Amino acid sequence: MFSIFQLVIIISIVIAVIFLIIFIQLNAFRNSQRRILFVLITFSIFLLVTDLLLSYHLYEISIYIFPCYYPILFLIYPLFYIYFKTFAFRNFHVSFQNSYKHFIISCSAALLFGVYFLFLGYDQKIELTAGKMIFTEIDGIGLYLQNTVYILYYLQALLYLFLYIRLIKNLKDYKSKEPAKFNIPIVNWIIIYIAGTATFEMLAFITSFNYPNRFSIIFEQTASLAYLFFAGFLGINQSKFLIQTRFYQTSIKVTNENSSVPAKDCIEEDEKKELKRLIEVFLKERKLFLDPNLKLETLARKIHIPQKKLSQAIHDVYGKNFTSFINDYRIQEAINILNSEEKISMYVLCHNVGFNSRSTFNRAFKDYTGETPRDYVIKHKISNDS
Repeated sequence: MFSIFQLVIIISIVIAVIFLIIFIQLNAFRNSQRRILFVLITFSIFLLVTDLLLSYHLYEISIYIFPCYYPILFLIYPLFYIYFKTFAFRNFHVSFQNSYKHFIISCSAALLFGVYFLFLGYDQKIELTAGKMIFTEIDGIGLYLQNTVYILYYLQALLYLFLYIRLIKNLKDYKSKEPAKFNIPIVNWIIIYIAGTATFEMLAFITSFNYPNRFSIIFEQTASLAYLFFAGFLGINQSKFLIQTRFYQTSIKVTNENSSVPAKDCIEEDEKKELKRLIEVFLKERKLFLDPNLKLETLARKIHIPQKKLSQAIHDVYGKNFTSFINDYRIQEAINILNSEEKISMYVLCHNVGFNSRSTFNRAFKDYTGETPRDYVIKHKISNDS
């Protein structure tokens, strides 16, 4: 039988694996932002497995992986910050050269904890692992180590809280320069992350000193599950958030930490690929093109991209204006229906695929196929009612 604590961990591990599979299908390794989330979820699996082993008192196994437990916890803040930073600065790329400084505290904690743990006796390692450095009967160097690790962790938390707030300010600067006054969705999610993290850290600190250990552990696992869902959500919607943010930055200067870099007038190749996937999600999967009243403004509002920039993007990516672009989707849908239906009225067909008039449908059909609907039906021997 599983305890509630163990059941939550097992469910979390299964969910984490599902997210990793989804990320792989979304070409996670070709996208630096999604790679960060992939690493974060992989780390979460490691932490969850460690907690599961400890819950079953498998200390003989846990002592070999526990030295990585706290160093990984230190990596969560920097990795999330680097992920969000790529949205704010279009010239920021994830690399050791511009990211190493974010891992100084993490590496210091890892080295400090690793050296101390290495020279402990077997029984001391078991004791330290079993207590996860919380409320264990330790003194001397061990006590100083525990206090140092906690101090470093909370100093890092305060540092990144400041950096996140500054990041939001940079992103909101773009909004003030955008006449359409659209919201940049990723800003809202950064705010949610900050609020959730600050609340968690404050409650975790209080519960660790004022409530039984079991209660604090359950609270910790519930928060871990929330973090997991948050990272998974960002990973699945990452392409959309990136494209939405980039479109706010195509016509203004993007200021990074060192200099001002003029934004490009055209869309970069990787952004075109992301945009194409994003548009196809709304058009192919949700079939918005079947709405005869669909307008550029409507699609722009649903995708959270300014109307003018969406029009430019469709032209750059597909080489068409909005009307021709949507009509191509409608005609392809009409062809699919003609090829599958034994009998259908052309009048019904044109309205079913989003056209308001038969003449517009006929003209768009010929532009797309080179044939009128009637000629297409005759050529392919499709039965229909005129």
